Amino acid sequence: MSSSRIKSLAIRVVWVLAGLIGLQPVLAAAPDAAGQVIVASGTVQALTATGEQRTLRRRSPFYAGEIVRTAAASAVQLRFSDGALMSLRADSELKVDDYRFQNHGGAGDRSMSTLIKGGLRTITGVIGKQDPTAYQLSTPVATIGVRGTHYEAVLESPKSLVLAAWQGGIRVRNEQGIIDLGMGADYNFARAEAAQSPRGLLEPPPILQNEAPVGHAQPASQPASRTATQDEDAAPENMRTDSDTQTAESDAGAETSTTEHTLAEGEGDFATTDAPVGTQPVAEPTSGDSFASPIGSPVADTTCSTCAPPQQVVVDQPADLPVVSDLRFTATEWDVLKTTPYLGIAIEANKTPDFDFDGGRVLYHNTDSPVFVDNGYGPHEPQYATAPILDVMRRGGASVTAFHSYRVDTTHTVYWGSWDGNVNPVEIQTDPTDPAIKDLAHAPFHWATMLPTDPGIIAARTGSVAYNTVIVAHGGGSGGGSLTPANVMFNAQVNFDTGAVTNGNLNIYNGPEIWNVGFGGKVVGNIVDVQVDSAVSSVGVSTVGNPRAVEGDMGLAFTGNNGQAIGGGFALQAIGSPSTHVEGILLVH
Repeated sequence: MSSSRIKSLAIRVVWVLAGLIGLQPVLAAAPDAAGQVIVASGTVQALTATGEQRTLRRRSPFYAGEIVRTAAASAVQLRFSDGALMSLRADSELKVDDYRFQNHGGAGDRSMSTLIKGGLRTITGVIGKQDPTAYQLSTPVATIGVRGTHYEAVLESPKSLVLAAWQGGIRVRNEQGIIDLGMGADYNFARAEAAQSPRGLLEPPPILQNEAPVGHAQPASQPASRTATQDEDAAPENMRTDSDTQTAESDAGAETSTTEHTLAEGEGDFATTDAPVGTQPVAEPTSGDSFASPIGSPVADTTCSTCAPPQQVVVDQPADLPVVSDLRFTATEWDVLKTTPYLGIAIEANKTPDFDFDGGRVLYHNTDSPVFVDNGYGPHEPQYATAPILDVMRRGGASVTAFHSYRVDTTHTVYWGSWDGNVNPVEIQTDPTDPAIKDLAHAPFHWATMLPTDPGIIAARTGSVAYNTVIVAHGGGSGGGSLTPANVMFNAQVNFDTGAVTNGNLNIYNGPEIWNVGFGGKVVGNIVDVQVDSAVSSVGVSTVGNPRAVEGDMGLAFTGNNGQAIGGGFALQAIGSPSTHVEGILLVH
């Protein structure tokens, strides 16, 4: 997992003839799309003003005047042309009442929608940031205005609406009164009912904790840096929240307690409507199929010509280490290392001009001081089994600034955290014959350890699964903010029949920076081997134009008894501007 291997993915450009000279009669120009679908899981439809229905798939446009509808056990993520992102829950309906984005959020641009039923989570785009008065979400109970924000709204019933301001602030208004939530307000959560003024809540209602489509996050008023007991990662969609599935445990030597949550095995295996692997989606001949977006179109439209079914490429783990011992380890450590099934990844924060990370086998995986062993190869590569160890990374005297855990199921727990080596450095032992020879890294690091899924289980799986609920997001970058599930979105389609990983998309909102990263790849054993596609990846700064292309690396693996989650890390930077960067840890259901 250490070396950065960036492979450009071929992009096919399809030119569509939009009109024919001399064609009579002259047809009116098609309306501009309000946005496009990022991911559609299950049954998702658009209902036109005339009552016509059409199925929405990835890259499908949607228009002002249409109703976007999700069925039971379905979900959709939308990107509006101003860069706004929206996730609709199952059994929801959203009407795009009035939408215009032609002046970069200036005069005449507007975004007016109505949540008819169900729930949504959204990050506002240029319109909401440039002119909050031009943005409004209506519901049967109240209307919502924004101050540049990330919020959630769910109709518990036709007469009851619950809300959360995850970042920024919102104003909730009905005929009985007004309440502000989030930034500078007394509350982050509220309930609005038709017969009374909206009421502030100290805690998020259970429906927000149990059904959030893109992961639960901290309220806007909480500090970005927290201990594990402050519940950085609350229950994702459909997760059990009974007390018997949540346990807190303290690891020997840990400076900070950990709080674990449980993800039910097999959750999230939705049927999808994406095109079969090996086919190239072709744009229909209408001007609404694409639109100019200030943050580009980051979804990598990749097929995997080099993929093979996982059954044919399984790599046994754990693999044997070289028989000669290494003086950087104690005898006990060496014996454990030869058979450990655990994997780890460590990413140096704020590192420029390179993007890179160390990882591979790991010792002390369930503590705040794991030891990372790197031989220059990933677990999916044949050389991983016998290549000599290059680096051994130890915490040294670095302080522990974060330590958390998440129980995926009864046998798989992911641990992650951060070390601050700015004062007392992280130690990297580089010589197998002399443990005293070290590189001292005066820098912070983000890291994660996990037990990967049995590769035989992955090989036996069939069908296509969308991984799109962010459970854990931890890290930071040049944007100055902390990564949480509130400001990170992830989508990837895994076809277990062919081994292809397609439709990869990572969205990160870090301070003023907007990262849109496309990727694709293949399944190799229990490793998700993906490459960042710089051709469709970009980073921009809020409303500033001219986003830069992105390069970087991602290291991911399946975890859980059934591979129901993907975990790992990433390091990304702007091409030609390495001071613009983001890095961190991910766990996605």
